[in-house]
Amino acid sequence: MKIGLGYSQHLEVDDPDTVERIVQPKELAPFKAKISRFLPGLDLDPMRTETYLETYTATRREWIGPHPGMDNVIVLSGFSGHGFKMCPAIGEIGANLTLNEPSPVDISFLESTETRINSE
Repeated sequence: MKIGLGYSQHLEVDDPDTVERIVQPKELAPFKAKISRFLPGLDLDPMRTETYLETYTATRREWIGPHPGMDNVIVLSGFSGHGFKMCPAIGEIGANLTLNEPSPVDISFLESTETRINSE
């Protein structure tokens, strides 16, 4: 069983290269609380732990569309941990945008309302 925390419980990091990759025992407390509450009887000690970094836009929605400062760049970002399962559809949308063809699905809700790109 794979268990993860919701967005509001994620820790923000400034530099992904400095993230500690070994999960510390104290970090397991929120998981154990969720398991005890929602999955009673499940062993509270994990067989394996992993650290994953996720990206989000300011609106916590994915962002698909042209980069506001670079006409020749299409942005497909902010998919967090669930982007892999959507990659065939996202790839098709990105290809259509690159070729200036209409998207096969309505993506207007994924367009960025942000006016600034952090290029650091």
